[in-house]
Amino acid sequence: MRHLATYALILLNVSLCLAQQPVKYQKVSIDCLFLGNLRQKEFVINSDQEFYQITKLRTSIPGIKCAGLPDIDFKKKTLVGYIVSVGSCPTPTFHMSFTQSESNYLLKVEVQTLGVCRRGYSELYWLVIDKVEDPESIHFETVFL
Repeated sequence: MRHLATYALILLNVSLCLAQQPVKYQKVSIDCLFLGNLRQKEFVINSDQEFYQITKLRTSIPGIKCAGLPDIDFKKKTLVGYIVSVGSCPTPTFHMSFTQSESNYLLKVEVQTLGVCRRGYSELYWLVIDKVEDPESIHFETVFL
């Protein structure tokens, strides 16, 4: 009976590990993107038209040179963006993970703050992944540690 319980636990752990697999992605930079006072925002971009709408938010800041935009083939790829902003003293730490469970995706950011101040810190992630037809299958989560 004891062996049966051990095997059941092993199978449960294996199934949980198989359930969430890391997503392969390529980080890209979209410089000079002006997002105003957004504290948290999610983007799932599947077309050139959607990408163009985001790039209209680019701004020219005196003294800062904006690099070119990434070249993305939206017939094969999806661009996922996530901004997380927090107040913290001193600087917070951010840890991002991106996993897939069957047809659902989760981009999760864990934030460790060490105090509260008005000063704002933002972390912006832009990830190119294999094409995802259903934008609603991509979920976003921020966890404060």
